[in-house]
Amino acid sequence: MDGRVVKRGKSWQGVIYLGSRVEDGVRKPVRETFTRRTREEAKEELRRRIANHTHSEEMLLSDWLDEWLSTRRITKSSRDTYKSIIKCHLKPKLGHLFLGEVKPSDIEDYYASFPLSETFLQTHHAILTSAFRVARQRHYVGESPLEYIRGPRDNTTERPIISASTMQAMCERAPTDIRLAVTLACTTGMRIGEICALRWADVEDDYLVVRRTRYRGSFGPPKGKKPRVVQLMEATKEALLVRGDREDLVVPLQVNYIEAKFNLLVEKMKLPPMHFHDLRHSHATWLMLRGVNPRVVQERLGHANVTITLKRYGHVLPTMQKDAVRMMNQDW
Repeated sequence: MDGRVVKRGKSWQGVIYLGSRVEDGVRKPVRETFTRRTREEAKEELRRRIANHTHSEEMLLSDWLDEWLSTRRITKSSRDTYKSIIKCHLKPKLGHLFLGEVKPSDIEDYYASFPLSETFLQTHHAILTSAFRVARQRHYVGESPLEYIRGPRDNTTERPIISASTMQAMCERAPTDIRLAVTLACTTGMRIGEICALRWADVEDDYLVVRRTRYRGSFGPPKGKKPRVVQLMEATKEALLVRGDREDLVVPLQVNYIEAKFNLLVEKMKLPPMHFHDLRHSHATWLMLRGVNPRVVQERLGHANVTITLKRYGHVLPTMQKDAVRMMNQDW
């Protein structure tokens, strides 16, 4: 919501833009006006009304989703994903409803209206939950319809864990053009976008610095927004030395190309179906099984906090406990 103050004769008029409504198939803007004697009084009233105005009955959900997204501090890749979901799915199905009229049944019908994976619908649910939470904080709605429904369940199957010996074999048998990318993923746990954005200027003798990522052809800050230092294994150093040409990019390849060639490698080695990202997952699991401090794993992977690391790789903790008990038994 925004507004302005304009001169009208001897007084000042404030105009607040509440959004838009559809009348007879035509979208028309919704405004609220008021008049004050001086410009300062009009500005003060404008600030007060914008801060306290409840416009859920006048604003369409489609307009509020645009306003909500414009205020979010998120990465470019997340913004592009949210914008696509809002444009292609949420607006066509729910955008015609007024913000204050959205009912839990509308959301439930939306989830059941078309065949999307549960994992993808979880992102839809997160967008709606956040949008209505902010609307409630601003007193645009009294309560959120998301409070009365259960979000899509996470039916994601557990990803395969690749052994260290298999990862080593994959690094050796990978095609020449993607061998360095596979080695970096196996030995550093870098995301594929970070690998494709890595520059030689960010590589030192014993470590590299992850400063950016690649997404749909453009470069931006990494997912955690902050650069991170990743110490290199000897195998990683050797793979970097083998690369003779020193262009700006360490791996001057597109993400889709690497993933396609990786899938062919998996088929050639007759391994179970897997994604390139499973190399990062396996690297983290490998570190946890070796007893590396979870906070070190967090820093290496670039997770925002150690809670994320423990949530994703906590399944290896029982094995670590067995090792700990075995050592205690030896000392007892």
